[in-house]
Amino acid sequence: MISSSLRQNLGDVLLETGVVEAEDLQRALMEAQTTRQPLERVLERHGTDRGRIIRGLETYYRVPFVDLSQIPRHPELLLLLPESVIKQFQVLPLLRDGEQLRVAMACPHDVDVLDAISLMTGFKIQPLVATAEDLEKAISENFATGDSETIIGEIPLPPSDLPLSTGLPPSALVQFFLEEAVGQRASDIHLEPQEKGLLVRFRVDGMLRTVKVLPSDLSSAIVSRVKVLADLDIAEHRLPQDGSFRFSASGREIDVRLSVLPAKYGEKAVLRILDRTSFMMNPGQLGMSPSLQIQVEEICSSSSGVFLVVGPTGCGKTTTLYSLIGKLKSPHKNIITLEDPIEYELLAGSTREGGITQVQINPKIGLTFAEGLRASLRQDPEVILVGEIRDTETVEVVAQASLTGHLVLSTLHTNDAIQTILRLENMSVDSYLLSATLAGVLSQRLVRVLCPLCREPYGPPDGLARELNLPEGRTFFRNKGCRFCQFSGYRGRIAVFELLRIGEEIRDLISGRAGFEEISEAALRGGMQDLRGAAFELVLSGMTTVAEVFRVAPKHM
Repeated sequence: MISSSLRQNLGDVLLETGVVEAEDLQRALMEAQTTRQPLERVLERHGTDRGRIIRGLETYYRVPFVDLSQIPRHPELLLLLPESVIKQFQVLPLLRDGEQLRVAMACPHDVDVLDAISLMTGFKIQPLVATAEDLEKAISENFATGDSETIIGEIPLPPSDLPLSTGLPPSALVQFFLEEAVGQRASDIHLEPQEKGLLVRFRVDGMLRTVKVLPSDLSSAIVSRVKVLADLDIAEHRLPQDGSFRFSASGREIDVRLSVLPAKYGEKAVLRILDRTSFMMNPGQLGMSPSLQIQVEEICSSSSGVFLVVGPTGCGKTTTLYSLIGKLKSPHKNIITLEDPIEYELLAGSTREGGITQVQINPKIGLTFAEGLRASLRQDPEVILVGEIRDTETVEVVAQASLTGHLVLSTLHTNDAIQTILRLENMSVDSYLLSATLAGVLSQRLVRVLCPLCREPYGPPDGLARELNLPEGRTFFRNKGCRFCQFSGYRGRIAVFELLRIGEEIRDLISGRAGFEEISEAALRGGMQDLRGAAFELVLSGMTTVAEVFRVAPKHM
């Protein structure tokens, strides 16, 4: 948002150049301040000539004006910045010229924004001025989720990659998309009815990408087909439904979890692809360094304590927990998992290994996490996995289970390891109980891995090099895009971690209800590496980009 002082200065320029009269300017400034709209938009709405406003903008900002309606789209450039950054700062990458990136901005004087996007993209930024209204419209169009296949930020596959005839029956179309999704390593398929068609999108490496727009008359038939596969009621169109099914692809058994939601133009279906091979990975495959693996395994080798894996939805917490259970399972141990839903059958039909009992939580009949945990304690377990801590009752039972000699693994939705302690305190957990039972907190995020075939080397900006204390000549890499990575510049994801071990100093601070800063300083003194530092290590190794670090670990964390 352009500040009122900048608007005032722009108004002075427009006044001095004769674009607007003083009385009209005063009214426009008051309206702009009241409605929080750009001055140029208010003036144009009240009849001021657009061409004269443009010349005033160029005079004030001393950069060329760009008419966004006349600029061809370059979808690959939108991949250089996270969508959230583009929308927050109202910037639009337009053209790459060698090491320079031309970017449309409503306020090219904003040095902080210029520095930030230069840091994230690795390019020298050449700003161009555009009206705020044009920028908002262009950004909205570029990141729309309508029926166009040319959506910037969601690059469509080349037509040859989807040799699909819409004359196929719905069953064949659904099977095609399922197999295609597995082949592209998609985690989800979105079937979205729109006014003019059925939008089919895949989520690959955490980002949605449009792959096809089908005729609208196919919408109900295709959604009905997936409902049949999941044994749902095809006659029910008014209520949400959930189900699951299994299919074979490339010689593998793939589980699918289906969610159907009634919407304006028909039922929207989201299919979560659950590939068993992606769940049963060892900690090293997840991205844990050898030293981090040793520390985590030391915590989990204890006979009691609470170990939490935290982060936002979709950051891989369940996969990490399954990985830890895979290391802990033994014919000589009794492990119970409480899950909602059960993502993957941990023993996959094996009876010889034994040792793991998976329980499906069902709050509708009173089987909550807390009740399931109480019942599990009567089953003589060594290890209990609680899928998620959702309320105070659950966390209290988790703590009591730890005190009675059980190792409890669970997850919580918090931003980082330190905030987890404060969140638990806010859930009215007794400080003594928390300090006595909490053994460690592992915070994590997933960053996209650069495509090995098309990544581009470049020299990091001086400011970042100084901040990271890098030697001269250090090389960074940025994404470009090729056929191998579906033109995204990335292929695959890897986790970054932040481990807080609860030692004596941290326990004392928890008991004394210390604040965030005090606990954070003690943790860093004790050798904890924060998420941002771990993510930048991947940048230095050439595995990911600075933009990915900003996306998953912004500075305010």
